[in-house]
Amino acid sequence: MKRSIIVLIIITVAFNLNASVSDSSGFKTQILPLPIIAYTPETNLIFGATAFGQFKLRGSGLDTRASNIIASGTYTLNDQYLAQFDHAIFFPQEKKLWTGSILFNKFPQSFWGIGPNTSKEDEVLVDQHTIMLRQRIYTKVGSGLFTGPSIRLIRQFDVSFETKDGDVVEYPDMFGNSGHTGIAVGWGVLYDSRNSIITPVRGYYLELNTLFQHSSLGSTFSIGRIGLDGRKYFQLNSGGNTVLGLQMISEHAFGDVPFDLVPQIGGMVILRGVYQGRYRDQNAVSVQTELRQHIYWKIGAVAFIAAGNVGPSISNLFDTGWKYAGGGGIRINIGKAEKTNIRLDYGVGPDMSGFYITFGEAF
Repeated sequence: MKRSIIVLIIITVAFNLNASVSDSSGFKTQILPLPIIAYTPETNLIFGATAFGQFKLRGSGLDTRASNIIASGTYTLNDQYLAQFDHAIFFPQEKKLWTGSILFNKFPQSFWGIGPNTSKEDEVLVDQHTIMLRQRIYTKVGSGLFTGPSIRLIRQFDVSFETKDGDVVEYPDMFGNSGHTGIAVGWGVLYDSRNSIITPVRGYYLELNTLFQHSSLGSTFSIGRIGLDGRKYFQLNSGGNTVLGLQMISEHAFGDVPFDLVPQIGGMVILRGVYQGRYRDQNAVSVQTELRQHIYWKIGAVAFIAAGNVGPSISNLFDTGWKYAGGGGIRINIGKAEKTNIRLDYGVGPDMSGFYITFGEAF
């Protein structure tokens, strides 16, 4: 099923309202607000705003990469809403890294069930309220190497499933079909040698993290999750105008995993063009490559291809039935202190496509 989204973003406002303040090291703090008007078949008209900030904490020098925060809020004519706050903050000399997000939404999503071979005809609309907080505090233990704890709190409620005709559908044998609460803790290890966390052109990123929750600690279900995210960036010329990026994401869950926390493929990060959650199961793996090219002034272009699969076991991931997607996009640099792109991507997957707009690169 083809899905479309029309997004109007007032780029001129971005340049006019871009406020910057220099610190003692010469770095310019940026605050960038943007209005958003959008439309999707599932939501009717969407109205909202987003704000992006890039800064360094006091005492940070050239050896500390810029931190960033992104806050956004949207409301639709179907009385749906989303509010989200994301941050990645480097402490001076990068002795610590604090990342996380806070999310509250009431937003419909298409759902096709669990497994790698679900059909288009299985599609229903799932609606729910979700409140989620996820935070990680990493301590530097070597050059580019960080480790530390993480926590995730989630509450999902008012869950309902409906067909496209409005008929209520029940999933009595699926975990989380009536909502759930989760209190998860874990540990992560990160190696990050990228020159920038928003628009990298060289370096490595490799993160392994775990999360575990148990019913004895107040969670509805006892589950665990292990995730691996690996990236490599090749600067193909001395000016950094041509960059090749590679990424692999592998996620594995075990226990009584609620349907909304089951590993998925698709979305705005990897396998663009595949609806997020179109395929989901206990195990998921995705790979992608992207070529980025500066064209003129503040304009650039990209081309990308990706593949992924899900399965009930790790061995099933390598069976037939891999899903493929690809596409291209435009980049508009709105940064002053450091290069910061607005990205507009169009991806095509099996029997569907998608248009994406956000800050920074996909990975």
